[in-house]
Amino acid sequence: MEKTKDGLYFNQKQIKKTVIKNIIRNSIKALTALIIIYLLVACLASNTSFLGNVKYKVINCSGLNIGSGLGTNYGIITTVSDSSTINTTTLNNTITKYSSVAVYYKNLKSGYVYTNNANQSFFAASVIKAPYCLYVYSLAEKGQANLNRMYTYMRGMCYDGTGIIKNKPYGSTFTESQLLEYAIRYSDNIAFSILISSYGRDGFKSFLQNNDINTLSIGTVTGAYINADQAGQFANLIYNYIQNDNSKYASKFKTDLMSTSNPMITASYPIARKYGWANKSFNDMAIVYAPSPYILVILSNHDAGNANDFNMFRDISTTIENFNNSNFK
Repeated sequence: MEKTKDGLYFNQKQIKKTVIKNIIRNSIKALTALIIIYLLVACLASNTSFLGNVKYKVINCSGLNIGSGLGTNYGIITTVSDSSTINTTTLNNTITKYSSVAVYYKNLKSGYVYTNNANQSFFAASVIKAPYCLYVYSLAEKGQANLNRMYTYMRGMCYDGTGIIKNKPYGSTFTESQLLEYAIRYSDNIAFSILISSYGRDGFKSFLQNNDINTLSIGTVTGAYINADQAGQFANLIYNYIQNDNSKYASKFKTDLMSTSNPMITASYPIARKYGWANKSFNDMAIVYAPSPYILVILSNHDAGNANDFNMFRDISTTIENFNNSNFK
């Protein structure tokens, strides 16, 4: 034992052991921190290749923030073992046959994403109704919206275009739950306008921004312009919500999305979708429940809606389905 100047005794061997232990402990902490940083960087990284306006990549992370109280699913998606072996030539050749069309595809098991012309903006038309309804459901999950609230159809609410409320007599009443259903199933313009009057535009835009979705072109919502990347993000949000066991209204929302008319995107499997059809706008956004499920978005300005337009959607849909089934199990 040795004595310090202030009269305390210490054991040199014990101090050496303590110093060594501290060095080892701190080294382990530093190494652990480096490993965590490396994993985070690897998680955020993506393998991206470009061919003209064609982009394909493997995304290693998923989980979009739908908002507090929804029990959002976060997690790491298993990546494709070797994305360089995936041949997109057939996709490129099929899609580039058509003008003024944009495509977003994502395999939901692997996280693999393929896009073509995905930055070109198109009038969203009724596609925007799906993420807006998701916004209202997110409020309901937090007790900030009442789906049993009653609304009355009054003179002056009549809108041209799609829907069934316009055929009802003035004074008819509907619950908020019915309005959400009609906005999706029948693409009802009056139902949608009532929802916007109740919940506004700013909250919806904040909802999208909180999920890292650009809102510069959303505008008045009903006049929104979107690109295929944005629509793909909408579909990802919707998929995460309806797959979440803690989402109270997931089953209802999914059922409505699987009951829409005008099947533009086609598949051999069940589809949850929202289409949009207006002047210079012929769009569809779909979640396809294949054995390896995927998202497919097709936006275009082919507003005639004739046989050629539906054939274009069918051609691209079939090519994507075959690509998905060939590469992902």
